[in-house]
Amino acid sequence: MSTPEQKRKARLVKAAIPTATQLVTLVRDDTEPVHEILTSATTEQLYALVVVLAAMVPDDRSVADLLDWTRTDVDRASDLRRTGQQARFRNMPRIVHANEDDWTDDELRAARSACERGDTSEWATEGRRVYYRVSHRRRRARVARALQAAS
Repeated sequence: MSTPEQKRKARLVKAAIPTATQLVTLVRDDTEPVHEILTSATTEQLYALVVVLAAMVPDDRSVADLLDWTRTDVDRASDLRRTGQQARFRNMPRIVHANEDDWTDDELRAARSACERGDTSEWATEGRRVYYRVSHRRRRARVARALQAAS
C-alpha cells in the first residue's frame, strides 16, 4: 500500500514525462526553450524530470554511443581516417575472459581504453580491472628485480 507521499511523487513523475520527451527533442535542436523549461520548473518538478530522463536512457549502450549525436562531422571523419592499432582494437571482438591469464596484452589495453572512453560494458570494465592488476604486478616485479640487482 502506498502512502500519500509516494502517490504525490508518482504523480510528479508521471506529469514530467511530456516535459522530458519535449526536452529530448529540443536539446538537439534549440537550447533556448530548454533553458525556459528548466528555469520555470520547481525543485520537485526538476527532480521528477531527472528521474524520468534517466529512466528514458537505455542502459545497455555506452556513454560514447549515447552522446554520438553531439560529435561533429570532423570528429567522425577523423575516426574514419584512424588506422592501425587503435582502430583494430576498437573493432576487436569483445570476449570477457574468466581467467586473467586468458587476456592478451592487446585486449587489456583495448579494454582499458574503451572503459576510459565511457564504455561500461562488462568486457571493458573487467578488462580495465585486469589491466591494472597485471600492470601493478609487473611493476612490483620490476622494482623487486631492480632492488635485488642493486644489492
